[in-house]
Amino acid sequence: MTFNDPSIAGPNGVAVDANGNVYVANGGSPPGTVTRYAPTGGAPTLTISSGVNGPGDVVVDANANIFVANVNGGNNNNGSVVEYSASNSHSAPVVVITNGISDPQSVALDNAGNLYVANIASNTVTEYAASNGYSIPISTLSDASINSPDGLALDGSGNVYVANSGNNTVTRYSSVNGYTTPTLTISTGLSVPCNIYVVH
Repeated sequence: MTFNDPSIAGPNGVAVDANGNVYVANGGSPPGTVTRYAPTGGAPTLTISSGVNGPGDVVVDANANIFVANVNGGNNNNGSVVEYSASNSHSAPVVVITNGISDPQSVALDNAGNLYVANIASNTVTEYAASNGYSIPISTLSDASINSPDGLALDGSGNVYVANSGNNTVTRYSSVNGYTTPTLTISTGLSVPCNIYVVH
């Protein structure tokens, strides 16, 4: 399947929901959009522009709520992460996260609905809890191995994988040791890794 709809412009991130719908973060036509496509392709079934500002990535939870990493805007132009709810047809952001955000490049969710954000400007990964409305980070991963984090993924056990474009590595962090130091570092064959996906 190839998606070649003209609405796709400078795609920076892609996500797939439980029904196979495909979401694209389009950063090529500022301030950008997020478009949704049926599994069979065709024209967009949803276009989000309200609250979108330089989208760097997109992720969708089990309830079809959409999270977008905005590289632009936010406090001191540090960017933001915005949530769109399926309950209001994704018409406008229901949550805007700026606390702990610094040029977010990638977003990911764990099985509990907690949100993880890769902040390239501060070389951190911040975690936000669904239980408190994603208001403030509940943890910040700032290991020295994180260098220009461009991509982020989680596996079924809650391990966090970071694609570091600044030092050509992928590092894995485990919840068992509190995400303090890498439990795996991959460097062979990598050159400016900008994203990562983990099959689980």
